[in-house]
Amino acid sequence: MAFIAEDADHQNVPKLLGYGKTDIITIFKKLLRDRYSGFLMIDNKFHTSIFNEEPKKVGLFKKIFTNEKKKKENEMSDLSKKIFPNEETKNVTIDDILENQIKVLRIIFK
Repeated sequence: MAFIAEDADHQNVPKLLGYGKTDIITIFKKLLRDRYSGFLMIDNKFHTSIFNEEPKKVGLFKKIFTNEKKKKENEMSDLSKKIFPNEETKNVTIDDILENQIKVLRIIFK
């Protein structure tokens, strides 16, 4: 048996564990309380929303009318503030995110 977990906001945008609207931490605590012994799979999907490279050639209208780059920068800044609250200038990487999520799970399931 496996439990697949994903924390996201109301627009289904992936968030760090505990920062979404699914109340995943409470669900994890209930799994622990009920002595869940199956697999726990976490899927944040950050690689699809933030860490994908933009295509090299972008049309003029797409450059003018989209704000994808600004949205990615804001998401990266938000993640950096949550993972590194005392280091304002540090940029977050996907490895930092994964290490943070593993720490959260270790705290819950220790």
